[in-house]
Amino acid sequence: MGINGMSIKKEIADTICNLLRNIGFDVEKEAPKEGKSGMTYNFDVIGKSFCKIFDIEVGVLIKVGHTLTADDIINLHGIREDTRIDKIIVVTDKSVSPKVKSLAEYFNIGLVDIEKLSSVGAAFNISQMKVLKHYHIKPRLTIEEVREKAKCDKGLFSSCKGKHVATILGYLPLYEYKVSLESPPKGESQIEFRETSLDFESIRGSMVSIDENDTLRLENLLVNIGDIPFEVVEVARYIAEHGPLTKEELSEIVSIDERKLERIILVLMDKTVIDVYGDTYTIKPLSLSKNYRSVSQAYKLENGVPGEGESLHPYISPEKLEYLLEAFGTVHGVKVVYYPVYINIYEKSDGIYRVRMVDGNTGRRLDDFEELLEHTDDIRRIISKIGAL
Repeated sequence: MGINGMSIKKEIADTICNLLRNIGFDVEKEAPKEGKSGMTYNFDVIGKSFCKIFDIEVGVLIKVGHTLTADDIINLHGIREDTRIDKIIVVTDKSVSPKVKSLAEYFNIGLVDIEKLSSVGAAFNISQMKVLKHYHIKPRLTIEEVREKAKCDKGLFSSCKGKHVATILGYLPLYEYKVSLESPPKGESQIEFRETSLDFESIRGSMVSIDENDTLRLENLLVNIGDIPFEVVEVARYIAEHGPLTKEELSEIVSIDERKLERIILVLMDKTVIDVYGDTYTIKPLSLSKNYRSVSQAYKLENGVPGEGESLHPYISPEKLEYLLEAFGTVHGVKVVYYPVYINIYEKSDGIYRVRMVDGNTGRRLDDFEELLEHTDDIRRIISKIGAL
């Protein structure tokens, strides 16, 4: 970029800072942002707005003399997931193709023409942002009940017993999608759809449900799908749209060499996303059990985020899961539901702690969810608080 381009970019950055300050944002120019991967990304402007319910952090990138492509949008989506920034806005002086605009809208990445800089304010305004509706479930058990049970549970660790030191109420964020799923055909030329709600935990993106004991559990379907790379999800979407397809037909459509495509197919088969019939690949229909219950079917939802306890942080964006779910049917909406859990902390010896999690409604152990959370910042933060007491 020449001196003139740099000067224009600086003027645009100054204008954006003024616009964001006018709607209540604290701003920083030429701001680095570190992702959970350890990578650092440089934004031209980062704005932060604070309100009672949630904080909003947004990043602005100014592209002068560069025509945005679909690869740019996919890269920005990866940056947004890595940094967990709430929204990214790209200010550009070049026209954007309808395909790129559509992809950006899907991934909640704002595009602003330099000639219409005043719209940056609207793009960042909390009232204008695409904010998901939040709900929570009140725990049936009190913290005192869980604490007393934890103190009396002598056989909890077998030979690794420890002293109970704390019980903390936490809320695990779940994504609940309202979907129309295509059912496997029961007769010739029959197409059936099932309207239902599907829940996913937001740490690794596994499907969850409420079991016969009213306890939160992990399903065997769609396990850790939040770990699937975007290009693998794209192949699943192509199969859903154009399938059944042979490997040769698929390779031609997605323009991926055969060896790489074989690895992608193995991932999709391992995640039970696709099926193989002869030499063709097709999307595997989701065969939900008749007893499948979403959290909203089992429990009353209260409006808003919880006003107590520790709300755990999501690590997977709802957009990524929605993009994959669209391969199985149509997604009509998504909401965030905070599910109550109690985190019991035991001291084994000086400075060594063990964590056990139980369902906030039934008191049953959630060992599968312990494994999901064991290496997260949330657990480290909670333990550090206990260690400081």
